[in-house]
Amino acid sequence: GNITSTMAYNVFAEKATSGGALHFDGSNDYVDLGDNIEGLANFTFETWVYYESGGTAPYYEIFAKNQVNSFNIWNGGTGADKNKVWFHLGTGSSWFSGGRVLSNSPVPTDTWTHIGVTWEEGTETVKFYINGVLDRTVAHTHSSGSIMGSNNNTRGLGAYGNGNFPFKGSIDEFRAWDVVRTEAEIQTNMYNCNLSSSNLIANYTMEDGTGSTAVTDVSNGINGTLTNMDPLTVWVIDSISCGTVCDFEMTQTATVTINMVDTSVINASPTILANATGATFRWLDCNNGNAVIAGETAQTFTAITSGNYAVEVTQNGCVDTSICIAITVTDISTNNSVNNVSIYPNPTNGLFTVSLSDEINNASVVVYSVLGKEITNQQLNNKETIFSLKDYPNGIYFVQITNDNNIVIQRIVKQ
Repeated sequence: GNITSTMAYNVFAEKATSGGALHFDGSNDYVDLGDNIEGLANFTFETWVYYESGGTAPYYEIFAKNQVNSFNIWNGGTGADKNKVWFHLGTGSSWFSGGRVLSNSPVPTDTWTHIGVTWEEGTETVKFYINGVLDRTVAHTHSSGSIMGSNNNTRGLGAYGNGNFPFKGSIDEFRAWDVVRTEAEIQTNMYNCNLSSSNLIANYTMEDGTGSTAVTDVSNGINGTLTNMDPLTVWVIDSISCGTVCDFEMTQTATVTINMVDTSVINASPTILANATGATFRWLDCNNGNAVIAGETAQTFTAITSGNYAVEVTQNGCVDTSICIAITVTDISTNNSVNNVSIYPNPTNGLFTVSLSDEINNASVVVYSVLGKEITNQQLNNKETIFSLKDYPNGIYFVQITNDNNIVIQRIVKQ
């Protein structure tokens, strides 16, 4: 929430994790994952990829098991299909007869991109996601039943399990789920590296680091082994803002000072009075896009035409604007007969006098608190009238004197 008062806080700092990723040279690099992850009725595969241009393989395989599934970027696609996400399921002995399916959008080269694909067996539906946004929903079918199969082939990360169709670029935070994740779930967790779920069947965070030949599955131990890869060079730093932990507390507390701006006003139509003290003011025409009204910089503003008005208050080094106040003006006289008014003593300890230079008929006085609450309202029958604030707390009050359509407002302080 918003901080609204001066307080002391303990301050914590975020420490980023190592930010590792695994780089593939596009020649023969891949991770051997063994005979794993197959026969799923529903699943989500998602990962961050840095897809490098210049590779020669027609398919940049990301997560594949021959005749079980192919999840790749179609580097060899032509025309509008080039660089799109390719997905194809298999029965274990053959690929789905309905053919591969593609994303609508291509994956950009030489930049980190989050891509995901989901499969729902009951509806025979594949969904593609690019950077957490649903890109395409498409049917994926096989003539003898649309079921993801199983076989004894090796699963590979960055290529097939035999090294065919190698990926060129970097892969980070690869996850396999045994459920169909929603768009909201993918968006919420694509930057979260510290996931834990019974549905997360494999999670390769790529944080093993230089020298390691193992690629650790932090969820279920389906660990992989670098193949044709130099463990001293293939572990690289990614640029994904992911995996921060709030675990460093500063040794001193920090005091946050909040400079509030008082934008409260009193509506004494057609006059508006700003309550802020020690401030400067600019009055605004709300009906004209909050345009500044030339020359109106006093604490009070008297409208000469009907409209909506606000005040911009600069106080304590900060600027804020009041709500717009609706004013209706009806035939205001230009001869203000209540201008010659004095109020004393000011400050007062409770009693004060309103003095008029001449006796005026039909004049009235209303006293308001600083919050705009009416304290007293009475007629002026004499040139001098005494008012009492003894029953009210110390603070600022406003005295409004009205005669017909003429209004004067003055401030008084009770000590």
